[in-house]
Amino acid sequence: KPGEMSYNPWQYPETEREFLLEPVRHASVVRPVELDQPLVEAFYLTGEQGAIVTLANYSLQPIAKLSVTVRAGRVPGRLESVRQGALQFTIEDGTLVTEVPLFDTDMLKLYW
Repeated sequence: KPGEMSYNPWQYPETEREFLLEPVRHASVVRPVELDQPLVEAFYLTGEQGAIVTLANYSLQPIAKLSVTVRAGRVPGRLESVRQGALQFTIEDGTLVTEVPLFDTDMLKLYW
């Protein structure tokens, strides 16, 4: 049962999530990483040789196909998941788009 797996609020209400995001939207902040599923957290870290996108699934439910959009500012030569290995990706208007299954956590490695 999800309640036995974590103390995090695994069914955080959508209304409250949207309320918390309103100042970010009002400020027209462009997020470097966008996900198509709620309750998944992403961090974007860059370096000289590439970047890392960390993913943490707080829904406590496996996600068969998580769509990840990364605005890296440059086009990577390759993309790897720590758990899945090499990943296919597309570049749309300079933005990387990929899909990955996500159980609990993963890291996506972008190589320049």
